Amino acid sequence: CPDQFGVQPAALASGAGGGLGVVVLCPENTATGVGARSGCCTNTRSDHHPHRPASAAVKVLYYHQYFSTPEGPAGTRSYALARSLVEAGHQVQMVCLQDARTHTGLSGPFSAGRRSGLVDGIEVIEFDLPYSNHAGLLERALVFLRYSWQSLLVALRSDADLIFATTTPLTAGIPGIAARWLRGIPFVFEVRDLWPQVLIDQGGKTPATPMVRLLSWMERQLYSNAHTVVVLAQGAERYVRERGARRSS
Repeated sequence: CPDQFGVQPAALASGAGGGLGVVVLCPENTATGVGARSGCCTNTRSDHHPHRPASAAVKVLYYHQYFSTPEGPAGTRSYALARSLVEAGHQVQMVCLQDARTHTGLSGPFSAGRRSGLVDGIEVIEFDLPYSNHAGLLERALVFLRYSWQSLLVALRSDADLIFATTTPLTAGIPGIAARWLRGIPFVFEVRDLWPQVLIDQGGKTPATPMVRLLSWMERQLYSNAHTVVVLAQGAERYVRERGARRSS
């Protein structure tokens, strides 16, 4: 049985049981989004970390652009997950950027475009990339791409046993794909919002819109290349399976 946040990182890193497929988390606590697991936990891949015992502690490289501690007004799901990992004896390195809505716990000056430090047992790396939802589309897209590029450099130099990336945006998962194929590091992708479906349902876009087509291609790459896809609602399970997160036989 997985731990309280639904993902057992040691099992993922070692490929115990053949690896996980789609994990459905139904949050019990709306403040943190951490709750009991329900739904299914099924295989999608057989490739895995070949040498690590299932019971060993792992180092998790965790990508969340908008990471925040409880001191900030933003959601603290990633903080709670990371704290659970640390309390279970694992090591967590959180990679994020600047956002007025978040509080990373770091206050020192930036050096060479980043700052880092230990926050409640979590090693936080914060990029000097200010972000605002009030910025224009092009400006926000450039921040997303710069975050992905800098995160990719971290992944390629990392000795992590597992990469965990959470949306939004979809580009946060790009380092996970690269590290999986270039470094052989298991990759877990957590889907919070169903992009680009939300643009169709709420934004007045159509599947033929160039932006939607590009994002649809990107999401399929992420779902099909992740060892595990984590969704937060039962209804999202079918959605991600139809777009590449396959159940193995």
